[in-house]
Amino acid sequence: MLPPSRLGWARTSPGSSPPEAHQPSGWDRYLSVLERNRVPLKQRRWYVLRAEDFIDAVWTTRMGEVSAEQITALSPRYAREQRLNEWHYRQTVVAVQLLLVDLAQVRAGKSVDWADWKEGGCGLEPDHPTIAKSSAPASAPRFAGSAQSVPHFTSRPTRSPKPWPSRR
Repeated sequence: MLPPSRLGWARTSPGSSPPEAHQPSGWDRYLSVLERNRVPLKQRRWYVLRAEDFIDAVWTTRMGEVSAEQITALSPRYAREQRLNEWHYRQTVVAVQLLLVDLAQVRAGKSVDWADWKEGGCGLEPDHPTIAKSSAPASAPRFAGSAQSVPHFTSRPTRSPKPWPSRR
């Protein structure tokens, strides 16, 4: 079961009847924000799930008291734990941004550099060349001893090299 919402939302699933018939639930309002921001219908469910994950992570803090540090600290840990690829990670950042800035209007959310967070939080894929290069075993370099096996690279010749044979 999800912890109680810190936005005073009824913990109802999106589209279900809110407890007070005259007020939409927080999730219905969030869906309206997604619609206004032209999030495709098929993706809205995932945005709601990402927003719920964020709320669950900070549920001991009232939403209006969430700090920028709490927002950005969640990012790398969440990406690792959920094993998100790059576009899922960006989707998560946008989902949290829409929740905090557009819907809840959390002051700390306005101080977060969302563009940097979208670009910088995911890291490189495990098979990225720079990661593969740095994770190669140090005890057995690929070309160990190559320079020593070619005399030209290890010492200066004591005599001039032989001339190339002529093609006559």
